[in-house]
Amino acid sequence: MPEVKVDTWGGGKFHCYEGGKGPVLLLLHSMAASKWSWSRSIPHLEEHFSVCAPDLLGHGRSEAKRDVVSVEHHAAALERLAKVLGLTNGFYLAGAALGALVAMELTLRKPKLVRGLLLLGAPAFPGKEARLEWLGNRVATFVGPDGLAAPMEEATIFARYEHRPDDLVERVNEERAQAGLWALHDLWAIGAYDAAERARAIQARTITAYGEHDPFLPGRPALMKALPKAEHVLLEGVAHYPAWDAPERVTELALALRS
Repeated sequence: MPEVKVDTWGGGKFHCYEGGKGPVLLLLHSMAASKWSWSRSIPHLEEHFSVCAPDLLGHGRSEAKRDVVSVEHHAAALERLAKVLGLTNGFYLAGAALGALVAMELTLRKPKLVRGLLLLGAPAFPGKEARLEWLGNRVATFVGPDGLAAPMEEATIFARYEHRPDDLVERVNEERAQAGLWALHDLWAIGAYDAAERARAIQARTITAYGEHDPFLPGRPALMKALPKAEHVLLEGVAHYPAWDAPERVTELALALRS
């Protein structure tokens, strides 16, 4: 995908994909990943939207800043990015996993700019204990005998996918290795963020979607309770990466934000 470089002058240097036509849709990727994880959905989305898909700071080809390690930090950096890009007339926002949490926080920071919010596989938890248990387990499995970037269930998750190139698991783990220490930052960011509590304050039109095999599915009831006015969708036959496995369905959900 073609990229553009965006310097936010002190807030970090981003690499972004820009393409398409129509209202702006900002796409935020999951932990230890990059905009590449949206690559199967972008061709469908940019038929209806002007797509902007940045690598979060510390990910992909964006600048790694040591002071950007939390959901709140990423949201603040993206707020500056949106300003530099001139997105003053508002935009639609979609996030996957960690990106969903960042999208929530950005919506809370700039409620007048976000015209609609799509949350894919948002890491919500029934309570604080479940969140901290998840964090402890993930850190333990993430650090292998050779250091960071030990595989974490990808082979199991992607085995369910209809559209899975042979090197998909390797590509995901390659991105995790490239993320390095920021991959652990991402785990901490998810574990430190109370998504269900923060979601209570969201006023923008919101659609949440989980794959029926998503490992974060147990937290879905907490998010549904926190967002009683939102539309909540369960995607059959999909696991943790709807933007990869069900790009047409994700496009339909994004378009639903405009209706």
